[in-house]
Amino acid sequence: MPFSANALNILAATPAWLRMPIPTTDTFATSLECVNSHVPMSLIGLLSDKQILVGAIDVATDRVETPEEVLGVIEDALKYADAERIQPCTNCGLAPRSRAVAEAKLNALGAGARLARERLG
Repeated sequence: MPFSANALNILAATPAWLRMPIPTTDTFATSLECVNSHVPMSLIGLLSDKQILVGAIDVATDRVETPEEVLGVIEDALKYADAERIQPCTNCGLAPRSRAVAEAKLNALGAGARLARERLG
């Protein structure tokens, strides 16, 4: 699949927004902020031809997620798309966090992804 710099980022979902159709785009990937947001994971089911970046790390808090929490987000995403299309990531940038918190969150993201590969194949 060719690389495209085009991406769609879905930050939040309100009831009115959820009634609107998702625009048809030529984007390669769609990023969903999944942890502590109002974006329903089921939106993944509407994006059958996209790579999905699944926000498994909340960047709005210093609380560091556990690898098991990251795994839970990945497992939820896998209900709507094959593993080949799921890419765990942060909800957004970690710039507002301290370096120590950012590193701990990225370590949790990596550890959660490893758990997913071990448990889910």
